[in-house]
Amino acid sequence: MMSTFSIFLLWLVGSSEERKWESERFLNVFIFVRPLSWGLSVGQEASISCRSNYPGFFYVTKDGWTWKHRGILSARYAEFLISYMNREDTGVYTCCCRFYNNYQDETRCSESVELLITDPDLPRPRISLIPSRMAVIGSNITFQCLLQDRHENVYLHKTGAWQKPQEMESHGSTAVFHIRNVSPGDGGTFSCSYRLSSEFLVSNPSVPEKLWVLDPTLPKPSITLTPEKGSLGGKVSIDCKSSRKVEHFYLQRPGHQSLLQGPVAEGIWARFTIQNVSKKHTGNYSCMYKPLFSKHPVFSLPSDPVTLLLPGSQLKTLAFTEPDADFSSCFSP
Repeated sequence: MMSTFSIFLLWLVGSSEERKWESERFLNVFIFVRPLSWGLSVGQEASISCRSNYPGFFYVTKDGWTWKHRGILSARYAEFLISYMNREDTGVYTCCCRFYNNYQDETRCSESVELLITDPDLPRPRISLIPSRMAVIGSNITFQCLLQDRHENVYLHKTGAWQKPQEMESHGSTAVFHIRNVSPGDGGTFSCSYRLSSEFLVSNPSVPEKLWVLDPTLPKPSITLTPEKGSLGGKVSIDCKSSRKVEHFYLQRPGHQSLLQGPVAEGIWARFTIQNVSKKHTGNYSCMYKPLFSKHPVFSLPSDPVTLLLPGSQLKTLAFTEPDADFSSCFSP
């Protein structure tokens, strides 16, 4: 039979291993930067927050050197403020914590983050989606960032995402990022920017572009024109209808890149009205919808198109850059 002394020694060894495991498990340090921005502006206020699962003494390093101690301290949290951001504040930051009580001799550090600053004098890039800004689930899509000069460090940003920007594949003055086998969670609004080599300066992001992810399993909506043939200066109603509950309907109009969002009546249909019909309104129209209570921002395939023609007019594609005032005043179903 094992003696009481042997059992006690085994318990001490086991307790020591357990405490070591608990130390590894709980002594983690995390770093957060506010505001959540790829590049901060000169004069902007920023903060670096340190968090831990166990209380301790916090400090922040910048480029490997101790920058500030403690900050505003709570048991597991400290905040370090930059009241006026400038180029001297850019660099690589890390949160560290020296744990006291049972762990007074142990120091842990977080992952490093870079604090970058936006240079408004850098030319702004442009972003596009190939082959289209609408991608069916399971298809492939490519983001293309167009630059005025050659840059190696080009990044893709997704609005509202917590993860770091994705590094794009650079080819001279063009950079690309591929998404293979598009999934429902890939949809969203994207922009791109670039960073100067060996510096903490970044460009302003491009004008954002939205990736619409289409779910082919959703029933397609229907679309009708009333009256079927328009008259110059007259009024035309475009009705979109779905067999399932809808959160929003969207209308694709000739000559417009943006989709027009309309109100939903009774959860299944929407009416778009054109006041004062003119030649610029002629063309093909289709609609799509976002289903109610969808987990991800997915949309239906577009409806079969309907064509609006005026007497004596020919169908052609027009390009307009200004908002269409004839649409904006009449969204009521």
